[in-house]
Amino acid sequence: DATEVFVDPSVNMRSGIDPVNIKSAQQIGEFLVLDVSYSGGCEEHEFRLESKGNYTSTYPPEVEVALKHNSNNDRCRGIIDRKLWFNLTPLQYEGTNRVLLVVTNTNMTLEYNY
Repeated sequence: DATEVFVDPSVNMRSGIDPVNIKSAQQIGEFLVLDVSYSGGCEEHEFRLESKGNYTSTYPPEVEVALKHNSNNDRCRGIIDRKLWFNLTPLQYEGTNRVLLVVTNTNMTLEYNY
Protein backbone atom coordinates (compact mmCIF):
# COMPACT_ATOMS: atom_id res chain seq x y z
CA ASP A 1 0.00 0.00 0.00
CA ALA A 2 2.43 2.65 -1.22
CA THR A 3 1.95 6.40 -1.22
CA GLU A 4 3.71 8.77 -3.55
CA VAL A 5 6.35 11.19 -2.32
CA PHE A 6 4.77 14.62 -1.84
CA VAL A 7 6.88 17.26 -3.61
CA ASP A 8 6.02 20.92 -2.98
CA PRO A 9 8.41 23.90 -2.66
CA SER A 10 6.31 25.31 0.21
CA VAL A 11 6.54 22.36 2.64
CA ASN A 12 8.22 22.95 5.99
CA MET A 13 10.70 20.10 6.24
CA ARG A 14 11.09 20.37 10.02
CA SER A 15 7.52 20.73 11.26
CA GLY A 16 4.75 18.24 11.94
CA ILE A 17 6.96 15.34 12.87
CA ASP A 18 5.90 13.14 15.77
CA PRO A 19 8.62 10.76 17.04
CA VAL A 20 9.39 7.79 14.80
CA ASN A 21 12.43 5.54 14.63
CA ILE A 22 13.59 4.65 11.11
CA LYS A 23 15.29 1.29 11.69
CA SER A 24 16.24 0.63 8.08
CA ALA A 25 15.62 1.83 4.55
CA GLN A 26 15.94 0.11 1.20
CA GLN A 27 15.00 0.68 -2.40
CA ILE A 28 12.83 -1.96 -4.06
CA GLY A 29 12.15 -1.01 -7.67
CA GLU A 30 10.63 2.48 -7.70
CA PHE A 31 9.84 2.29 -3.99
CA LEU A 32 11.54 3.36 -0.80
CA VAL A 33 10.71 0.89 1.96
CA LEU A 34 11.19 2.20 5.50
CA ASP A 35 11.14 -0.15 8.47
CA VAL A 36 9.91 2.05 11.33
CA SER A 37 8.85 1.76 14.94
CA TYR A 38 6.85 4.19 17.06
CA SER A 39 4.82 4.20 20.25
CA GLY A 40 1.05 4.08 20.14
CA GLY A 41 -1.60 1.47 19.47
CA CYS A 42 -4.86 3.36 20.05
CA GLU A 43 -5.09 5.78 17.11
CA GLU A 44 -4.46 5.61 13.37
CA HIS A 45 -0.98 6.95 12.58
CA GLU A 46 -0.38 8.81 9.31
CA PHE A 47 2.92 8.95 7.45
CA ARG A 48 3.97 11.05 4.49
CA LEU A 49 7.32 11.45 2.74
CA GLU A 50 7.78 15.10 1.72
CA SER A 51 10.34 17.06 -0.25
CA LYS A 52 10.72 20.66 -1.41
CA GLY A 53 12.24 19.30 -4.63
CA ASN A 54 15.36 21.48 -4.28
CA TYR A 55 18.23 19.55 -5.89
CA THR A 56 21.90 20.34 -5.32
CA SER A 57 24.11 21.02 -8.32
CA THR A 58 26.37 18.08 -7.41
CA TYR A 59 26.55 14.74 -9.20
CA PRO A 60 24.57 12.81 -8.40
CA PRO A 61 22.10 15.51 -7.33
CA GLU A 62 20.96 15.44 -3.71
CA VAL A 63 17.46 16.24 -2.53
CA GLU A 64 16.20 16.43 1.04
CA VAL A 65 13.21 14.32 2.10
CA ALA A 66 11.38 14.26 5.43
CA LEU A 67 9.28 11.47 6.89
CA LYS A 68 6.27 13.18 8.44
CA HIS A 69 4.53 11.25 11.20
CA ASN A 70 1.19 12.30 12.65
CA SER A 71 0.31 10.20 15.71
CA ASN A 72 -3.16 11.79 16.01
CA ASN A 73 -2.42 12.36 19.72
CA ASP A 74 -2.09 8.64 20.41
CA ARG A 75 -1.19 8.38 24.10
CA CYS A 76 -0.85 4.60 24.18
CA ARG A 77 2.60 3.19 24.83
CA GLY A 78 2.72 0.04 22.73
CA ILE A 79 5.65 -0.25 20.33
CA ILE A 80 4.44 -0.60 16.76
CA ASP A 81 6.70 -1.98 14.02
CA ARG A 82 5.66 -1.23 10.47
CA LYS A 83 6.96 -1.11 6.91
CA LEU A 84 6.14 2.03 4.94
CA TRP A 85 6.28 2.05 1.13
CA PHE A 86 6.75 5.28 -0.84
CA ASN A 87 6.79 5.66 -4.62
CA LEU A 88 9.91 7.69 -5.45
CA THR A 89 9.08 8.40 -9.11
CA PRO A 90 8.33 12.13 -8.45
CA LEU A 91 11.95 12.59 -7.29
CA GLN A 92 13.59 11.48 -10.53
CA TYR A 93 15.91 14.14 -11.93
CA GLU A 94 16.17 14.71 -15.67
CA GLY A 95 19.53 13.82 -17.19
CA THR A 96 20.62 11.30 -14.57
CA ASN A 97 19.59 7.84 -13.39
CA ARG A 98 20.31 8.35 -9.70
CA VAL A 99 19.59 10.82 -6.93
CA LEU A 100 20.83 10.94 -3.35
CA LEU A 101 18.00 11.24 -0.83
CA VAL A 102 19.07 13.07 2.35
CA VAL A 103 16.60 12.09 5.09
CA THR A 104 15.86 15.02 7.43
CA ASN A 105 16.41 14.44 11.16
CA THR A 106 18.45 11.29 10.54
CA ASN A 107 22.00 10.59 9.48
CA MET A 108 20.73 8.67 6.45
CA THR A 109 21.56 9.37 2.84
CA LEU A 110 20.09 6.86 0.41
CA GLU A 111 20.93 6.38 -3.23
CA TYR A 112 17.84 6.14 -5.45
CA ASN A 113 18.69 4.43 -8.75
CA TYR A 114 16.17 4.36 -11.62
